[in-house]
Amino acid sequence: MPPPTAVLYSEGIVEIIEILKLLGGDPRTIDTALFYEQGTVTDAAAVPILRVQSNADLYSILQIQFSQTSGRGRYLMTGGQPSAAGFGMPILSGGDELIIRGAENINRFLMIAEAGETMEYNAQLFKAQAWAGIR
Repeated sequence: MPPPTAVLYSEGIVEIIEILKLLGGDPRTIDTALFYEQGTVTDAAAVPILRVQSNADLYSILQIQFSQTSGRGRYLMTGGQPSAAGFGMPILSGGDELIIRGAENINRFLMIAEAGETMEYNAQLFKAQAWAGIR
């Protein structure tokens, strides 16, 4: 039989894990970078992150960095279409960065360059996975 302090310690850890789950996820998982993509976006049509559209996996985080030479753009993750005429959330010119969380938001993410602009981006997709511990 374990000493009483060990039992209290174990019960405390279980309670902390349950609280952390309520606050934003299971602490036994970690967001692991799995895929990298780079591309160019013009004002011709709203585009998704290609890997998301061609894969059934559910990703937890999408990180997008735009190059220093990129122009302005717009994005939406509501299921609607951003427009080159200025509809949607702004993407700033000269090196903006976006962090999108949640599989549904990532799956519905679309971006477009504003009229006459071009954007170059680098994107990483992360997926929550069971933590294997420190190696």
